[in-house]
Amino acid sequence: MLSADKLRFLRIKHNITQKEMAKQINKSLTWIVKIESGEYRPSEETYQDWLNACYKAQKKEIAKKLGTKIENSEEKIEETNE
Repeated sequence: MLSADKLRFLRIKHNITQKEMAKQINKSLTWIVKIESGEYRPSEETYQDWLNACYKAQKKEIAKKLGTKIENSEEKIEETNE
């Protein structure tokens, strides 16, 4: 499991605010702050939700750069890899 600092880094790297992260993983803003300060440790499920939120943000950014909709981003990526 990643450290609190690394979870915070991932959130910031993917341009997700603490408030947005709280909403995406169905937790309170206070909870997010305490996770990032190391006061709380997320459960395995919440940890995976955090990583998934960052992955979705990354996927949106890739789709934006490709100039396509999110639904088509995987197809576009696969097409370029063929």
